[in-house]
Formats: sequence, structure tokens, C-alpha cells
Amino acid sequence: MVSNRIKKIINSIIADALYILQEMYKNKECKHNALSSVSCQIFPEYSTARNRKYMTRESEQEMRFAFVQALLKYEKERKEDEPKLYFSIETPTEDKYSFSNIASSGKSGNFDLVIHDMNLHRICLIEFKNNYPDVKTFQKDFQKLANPKENKTKNKETCEKEDSLRYFIHTVISYDNDKVSIRLKKSNDIIHTKYGSKAIPVNYFLFSLCRDKENENDSIVDELSKIINGLNHIDMCSIPLKLK
Repeated sequence: MVSNRIKKIINSIIADALYILQEMYKNKECKHNALSSVSCQIFPEYSTARNRKYMTRESEQEMRFAFVQALLKYEKERKEDEPKLYFSIETPTEDKYSFSNIASSGKSGNFDLVIHDMNLHRICLIEFKNNYPDVKTFQKDFQKLANPKENKTKNKETCEKEDSLRYFIHTVISYDNDKVSIRLKKSNDIIHTKYGSKAIPVNYFLFSLCRDKENENDSIVDELSKIINGLNHIDMCSIPLKLK
């Protein structure tokens, strides 16, 4: 597995990205798409001609670009002894997939974002999701992330092949325990069916943008722990958040 140092750096980048997204969302709520002091990114608006005046669209794209902004910040501020990281968007998978019941050899999919090291080895595979798409959409992403054939990288010290990190980063407007539970359990089932004990654990992280419920993200940790404790292919990713 990729070193704990790399994992710590990526976790820090995720925390920075969530801070950016939270500030964007906070300012959007305070004033009609108010500009944030931490990002040039704003939430796109629906057309007023569709009777959706001042309504904005939230999707996984905002988190993806916030992540890229945080990654570029890391690169700008990184110390000389810290690793240089590269990234690619909509990166083709190495394996082929068939998500239908029709017999097929499958075709290549994409990862939302992949982080590469100096040798351009894929050291981290990331999928982003916002709110609650249908269960099959979750299963497809988890199936790709847990695939042991995806993106073996080489440890330059031992020259041995090792597995890249796998992250599923999930942002929601408000937490719904039942919706999260069914999606994670069904995704864990498909991973077990496809790969069994060879599956690579997926780091799952969920963050709620809701500001109506005080300390909601603290309570989410307890609820998620109860769900994920019963799953053998999905790990709960705990990241100290840099939120005000």
C-alpha cells in the first residue's frame, strides 16, 4: 500500500478542499451566490425562465474542482522534502467493466481524478459523489475503486508492486442515514461478489454541507461507524477538517 505519508498529505488536501466547498456553500446561503474569499469558483444558477430564480445547482463537480484547487495550493506551498504530485481528470481505467446483465467483455471506464507520483505511477484513485444518486451509480464507482487489477504502482525503495490508495468522497446537502446505509451495503455486496478477499479496501469519506443542524458532521461519524463496522471492503476515512 502507498505510504502513510502520502495518505496523510492526500487527507490534508481533502480537508482543504472541503473547507473551500463549505465556504462557497456558506456564502451562497448568506447572499445570492455571494463571492467567496477562498475560491474563484461559484455554484452555477438555473435559468430564471424555468421559475427557479436564484436557485443554484450543486453537483460533484464543485468538490472535484475544490480538490484541484487544494492540490495546487499544496504544490505551491510544499517543502523541498515533500513529494511532488501530479493529477489527471477523467482518467481511463486499466480494466474493462460491464455493468449490465448482458454478456459482454466490457469496456474501459473512467476515474474522476487520479493522483500520480514523480514517475507518473497512479498512487491514488478518487471518485466524487454529491447527494444521493441511485444505488447502481454508487455500485459502479465502488466496483472500479476496489478492483485489484487497477493501477498497481511500484515502491521505488523495494521495487515491489503495491496497491494505490482508493477514495470515495461523498458530499451531501443533508445527511440521510437510511440512504447512505443502503448505498454502502449494496456497494459492499457488489465488491464482495466481484473480487472477494482480493478486493482493495475503499476509503469512504462523507461530509454534510448542511448548516441548519449544529455539529451535524460530528454526529455523522457515529452513525457511519455503525454502518461501516459491518462492511468488510469499505473503510471509514476520518479526516480532521479545517472548517470554521
